Amino acid sequence: MDPVIVPARAVARIMGRSAAWFYGHRTALEKHGFPMKDRLLGGWHRPAVEAWLAKRAGTVESLTLEAERQAGREGIHAQAARRRHAVRHRQAG
Repeated sequence: MDPVIVPARAVARIMGRSAAWFYGHRTALEKHGFPMKDRLLGGWHRPAVEAWLAKRAGTVESLTLEAERQAGREGIHAQAARRRHAVRHRQAG
């Protein structure tokens, strides 16, 4: 299992960059919402870094949109099931 808290070298590797590049661009990245280093744990939260990259690539929005569509479909199915139940209940009563 990959560690959750990772050092700068690992963050740079995740981004496909060198550690020197990461250190040189860290302030600019953070201005654009890049996760800050957790001072208590001494590193970066890998899932947060990966989520930031996914958002930059546009995949988070598309995943969120698909999740919303799925939730809408499930809501429609649940609503239809409630209606069928109510009709059966009225017919039985």
